[in-house]
Amino acid sequence: MVLAAAPAPFKEIAAQFYDRGYNVLVMTMPYNGLADRMNTEQAKMRAEDFMRYGDEVVDIARGLGDHVTMAGISGGGLVTAWVAQQRKDVDLAVLISPGLGLKAIPRFLTPFAPWFFSTIPNFYINSDPKKDSPRPYNYTRMSSRAAAQIMRLGLAIKALARQEAPAAGSIVVSSCRETPGGGSEGASWVEPN
Repeated sequence: MVLAAAPAPFKEIAAQFYDRGYNVLVMTMPYNGLADRMNTEQAKMRAEDFMRYGDEVVDIARGLGDHVTMAGISGGGLVTAWVAQQRKDVDLAVLISPGLGLKAIPRFLTPFAPWFFSTIPNFYINSDPKKDSPRPYNYTRMSSRAAAQIMRLGLAIKALARQEAPAAGSIVVSSCRETPGGGSEGASWVEPN
């Protein structure tokens, strides 16, 4: 799962897992994967949509096999983090660069940012095509309302994680550039309750 993208980039890796005998489910997140890359639908996104979507993915996956591994990148990593925290019926959650915050917003301002971005008029943060070179399936901009909801869910996940360990075993993959406060590249493992 990836925010603001379609399942197209996962076609090849999904086929490789399927060829090895795994059932594979690749789903588009709510308000994402639309052909019009300049659409305004993502401004409708709410943190609750991410939560419902995560539950729906797990419910469908449970019908496909006895073992469920869920993986997500960025916003999809955020949904996967929510699922890892809440769902004991997930065997393994792989969070790849989970969107637990936005690097443009200082950490001490993050608790206030969702409220701020939810109260001011919506605006769009454009990608720098020279720097980011968005793929043909990615949106070229992000709604400030969607960013507020991403941060809101990230804060909720962090609060839950401070109260209890994840329900599912988890692997977090990030680079030192994406890890708040730096650190080495790599993965960490978190055992379920």
